[in-house]
Amino acid sequence: MKAALDGFQWGTLDNFRLLVDELEMRGSRVQGRDRDWDEKYRERWESMEEVYAAMADRGVSTPDEIFERVITSAFVNLRLMLGRVE
Repeated sequence: MKAALDGFQWGTLDNFRLLVDELEMRGSRVQGRDRDWDEKYRERWESMEEVYAAMADRGVSTPDEIFERVITSAFVNLRLMLGRVE
């Protein structure tokens, strides 16, 4: 999962959708986590899911400044969280 985050390149909105889907799927399979970890992971994943949904709804393919901040924050926090588990 960390490799998916590290290797992500924006490219298209579809690439972002694939990443969001992968994070959802793999989040439930991470070993060594607790309830607090699950809640924080879900918050980060949901923020990315919400950005994707808003962008798709607006028909935009690249994030604006606000969306970019949300995505960057989620990426940084997910990497930190995964570094503690993997």
